[in-house]
Amino acid sequence: MRASIAVPPPVAPMRACVAARKYLAAGWFRIHFAKTFVKNSPVTAAVRAGLCAQWSYRARAENEASYRFRGLETRLRASGIGGESRALAKRAIADEERHREACDQEAQRWGGAAQSHSPVCLPPPTTGETANRRLEFEVVTLCCIAETLNSIYLAEIVRSAVDQELKLRTRDILSDEVSHSRLGWFFLARSGADLAWLSAEMPRILRSAAHEELLESRNAAIVHEGYGLYAPGPLAALFRASVEEVVLPGLANHGLDPGPALAWLGLGVGPASSER
Repeated sequence: MRASIAVPPPVAPMRACVAARKYLAAGWFRIHFAKTFVKNSPVTAAVRAGLCAQWSYRARAENEASYRFRGLETRLRASGIGGESRALAKRAIADEERHREACDQEAQRWGGAAQSHSPVCLPPPTTGETANRRLEFEVVTLCCIAETLNSIYLAEIVRSAVDQELKLRTRDILSDEVSHSRLGWFFLARSGADLAWLSAEMPRILRSAAHEELLESRNAAIVHEGYGLYAPGPLAALFRASVEEVVLPGLANHGLDPGPALAWLGLGVGPASSER
């Protein structure tokens, strides 16, 4: 029998991450997926291999994020936007570089080899795309979606981690990711952006985000909740709930029609469907 789950009401954008973390802390994730996890199992060679792969993947993702925030800071400056938005973007660049090093260290702690990171070339604007829309696109995809979802995911790892060093390292990264997410919601609240134009693009955006999240879970060789190695099914369900209950309500406050995104989510998010 499925447990009865209290679904939180839509929240204001600036409270999105806080609401999501309380949502998880209330036990929803554990109640719904407890039977999926292998609990209190030893740190086997397979677990170590999974941790190496997972943290190596995160290091590469943090490297890419640092360059994306460089691009975002440049676009904010070019648009004449200063103040807290640019300050948060500048800080995020340094944060992501520090996260990259921390993730590399965690991967090496579990037996991984040191890896080098190359500069990331950001895609050029598409034909006919205005500077303002490109800025809104980057803010939404990088901050409001990627960093918000990452904050929710990392909060769950902090809650369930049994390894103290892994918990502390994840908590340090989490505190910064919440700030990066806040940049997006802060920008939308201050700019008065109308995101109606982005509604039809949301299935493509979410498909990409889901693929990245589930790719990380497939890099893990074994499921072990205590070390943040989750099965694709529970991770996909967490992704869906976070988008439905946190991300979309926040974006809808700025003119986004959640219909296309909800229709795509209705197809199911999983290892296969994330490729659609």
